[in-house]
Amino acid sequence: MWDANVKNVICFLTDLYTQELSYGTLNTARSALSTILGKVDGVALGEHKLVIDFMKGISKPRPAAPRYHVTWNPDLVLKVLSSWDT
Repeated sequence: MWDANVKNVICFLTDLYTQELSYGTLNTARSALSTILGKVDGVALGEHKLVIDFMKGISKPRPAAPRYHVTWNPDLVLKVLSSWDT
């Protein structure tokens, strides 16, 4: 494991944020850093209060995008499926 401090992690995540990357991308980077670095300041990176506060802070102005932009009307789908011969 590498030796790191939370200040460097927050600076790195801030740099990614200023590149206008999505919340999901930053969360993936945080997760990867947590795996690589292990504990930072004696605490798992994902459980470090400053990292948690940072991630909460960036989620407000740039929330995670919905997984799907369009969904099907289930009533219409069921109606079409029921009209098929089985």
